[in-house]
Amino acid sequence: MSQWHDQEWVDEKLWVEVEHDELYPPEAVTKIDGAKNLISSFDAAGKDVVDVGCGTGWFGELFQQRGARVIGTDISPTLLAQASKRIKTVKASADELPFPNEQFDAACFFMVAHVLEEPGLALHEISRILKTDGKLFFAIVSPDAEIWDEKTKLCSSNKQLLNQEKERVWVFNLKDGRSFTKHYFHRPLPYYHHLFAEFFQLERELQPSFISQTFPEGMYAEHEYYFAELVKKRLK
Repeated sequence: MSQWHDQEWVDEKLWVEVEHDELYPPEAVTKIDGAKNLISSFDAAGKDVVDVGCGTGWFGELFQQRGARVIGTDISPTLLAQASKRIKTVKASADELPFPNEQFDAACFFMVAHVLEEPGLALHEISRILKTDGKLFFAIVSPDAEIWDEKTKLCSSNKQLLNQEKERVWVFNLKDGRSFTKHYFHRPLPYYHHLFAEFFQLERELQPSFISQTFPEGMYAEHEYYFAELVKKRLK
């Protein structure tokens, strides 16, 4: 894990404050709406669901509200303290999950893969703990989305960056005048499709729909996230 990961993604006190006080509302609104759409057809009642990299637990809570038994994992004690107010939790790394094989009916891996240096390790672990035909609900910042404009609430696409793999920086400008940064790995969608193919069958994707508007940068969409619904492959 690189140094900036240690500094930014383990100690999450400011991020908890941002979410609690709704200091960055545009990002939260479209993310939650997309998540609800993603799981809308999943019959969660009575199912065992693991939320890997659960953060403050809001995504796992969506499943719990639909009748699932949910447990969340994260490496951040600060985030786990918040998540435990919503769902059951355990401290664990995404690439070393403390569960037996084929324990869960579904897994959430939401807004985590793009901050991991080797997300394939986590996908392998998730596949291991999922039952046959278990579901994976996945989300990242869309590789097609370049910049989120907090004033217009639109994100722009930069075609020159679509096929690049590089470390990038988010800048969050908060309503109270403060700002902070987060690093992540920008990778093209074929990178993730290749990782999926080893363990999962892709069933559904939800992506930003970019439209032409009268902005100088060109293409804009109303949200910046990529969502996917996958099913664990059967062993041959």
